[in-house]
Amino acid sequence: MPKDLNLLLQPQPDQIRHMRLGTDDAQGLGLRQGDLLLIDTLAEPRFGDIVVASVSGRWKPRRLQRLSGRIILTAQTVATADAIFETWAQLDMLGVVVFSIHQHGQEARQTRRKMTVRPPVSLPHSSRSR
Repeated sequence: MPKDLNLLLQPQPDQIRHMRLGTDDAQGLGLRQGDLLLIDTLAEPRFGDIVVASVSGRWKPRRLQRLSGRIILTAQTVATADAIFETWAQLDMLGVVVFSIHQHGQEARQTRRKMTVRPPVSLPHSSRSR
């Protein structure tokens, strides 16, 4: 195991981007406000992956799913609407979340709000085809 955490988390640093979550709207994915996401911009996304994509003009972490031939990005919370796309061309995706690092401590507990989590959509996990 590498002694440098950077080597473990970012073996290819040129293709990794970072994002700190400012809200709890992806809590259904196990992600909370203050968490740090490491996003692989060159990884091939597969259905079932957590990706960062443009939703209503903002970069958001969402679960990539497919239902009835449509591409669905879901945060898996009651308060957050799914984004639905008919084709891959409509989807603006930054990359696949490969690591998330939770923020702990008193400050993190004070900033989180409770949200009701809905069960995930039951879909087969297969790699996407273009």
